[in-house]
Amino acid sequence: MKGWGKGGQGVNKSSNAVVLTHDPTATVVKVHAHRALSDNRKEARQLLRDRLDVLLNGAQSKTELAKERIRKAKQGAARRSRKKYDPESPASGPPGPDVAEAAEGAPRSRLSRAERAKQALSR
Repeated sequence: MKGWGKGGQGVNKSSNAVVLTHDPTATVVKVHAHRALSDNRKEARQLLRDRLDVLLNGAQSKTELAKERIRKAKQGAARRSRKKYDPESPASGPPGPDVAEAAEGAPRSRLSRAERAKQALSR
């Protein structure tokens, strides 16, 4: 099949795009990522294989399992970040002097490093 997109005469004259159709499921894959027809065929076959895997196996497909691993890793990173930086979290350790002062009455605001240093020097 002829290619599409940017590239002018080089794209318009060369037939290096690939379209694969899986007849039982009517799944269509179009690839025009490389200049070489063989590379586009390899990529199209792999993409069709992945799409059929998701269609047939659902949440147990390789693609979905990889997405789930990434999602869990991001959740763990967010949890660790909250634990490290959230002063109200019970797992973050004892509160610092600026948090203790804010808890006594005034509304708590985050102080910059310079402001905390000024307060420490003024005491």
